[in-house]
Amino acid sequence: MGRKFVEDAIVVSNEQLASCIWKLVLKSEQAAVAILPGQFVHLQVDGGLTAMLRRPFSITDVDKAEGTIEITYEIKGKGTQMMTEWQAGHKTNIMAPLGNSWLATVDEGAEINHALLVGGGVGAAPMFMLAKNMVAEGKKVDVVLGARTKELLVLEEKYAGLGLNSLVCATDDGTYGEAGFCTIPAIRMIDENDYDYVATCGPTPVMSAVAAAAVGKVKNVEVSMEERMACGVGACKTCVVDTVNGKVKSCDCGPVFSAEVIKW
Repeated sequence: MGRKFVEDAIVVSNEQLASCIWKLVLKSEQAAVAILPGQFVHLQVDGGLTAMLRRPFSITDVDKAEGTIEITYEIKGKGTQMMTEWQAGHKTNIMAPLGNSWLATVDEGAEINHALLVGGGVGAAPMFMLAKNMVAEGKKVDVVLGARTKELLVLEEKYAGLGLNSLVCATDDGTYGEAGFCTIPAIRMIDENDYDYVATCGPTPVMSAVAAAAVGKVKNVEVSMEERMACGVGACKTCVVDTVNGKVKSCDCGPVFSAEVIKW
């Protein structure tokens, strides 16, 4: 892993995408150029007692030329609710980039020609840069996105602009795309294709189902474990993941793991 930065970042924009999902763009003088797909940022909400602990957020995209970081966040509690009030020019302190990246568990030099990425809810966010890079490298990339309703498929348009091999959407309530959980088309596609690589992020049941279908059939299967974190740097041990090698911290041993090592 490369260098980590602690710096003040400036809000460029803070846009509501759905009833409970927002897109935050931060101007970063140092961290943006160092970020790899799948890493995260630890963000200070207010620095006071109201929301004292930093919040970890997956990174959706970066513009290294402009020095900006894009974060897709869902309102989960007091801290994220406070963030919705941020206006352009607001200053927040960040630690980034933290954690490892997608492909971190894949053998160096491994040939990946056809990949499947499965994102449940805002779990689609940390895979966007991976998809973008793979398409730019000429790889064949299929993406499955799932959400509770059509309104919450906030990253569909962004993914659609990449030039993917295929993009399949599913909604739990059947209001858009395939009806049901995104695991249904994902498992079908794993059965029907010879993928070299599968990545998934989202609710644990989604990742577990995708992993169960892919491990043993696909050589490289990775998951991003988005656990609750306090420190983000491995000191507090609040983000423990149960693996075949024992309990490990997702902030510094992950968040990306080989699906084979996770005890679901």
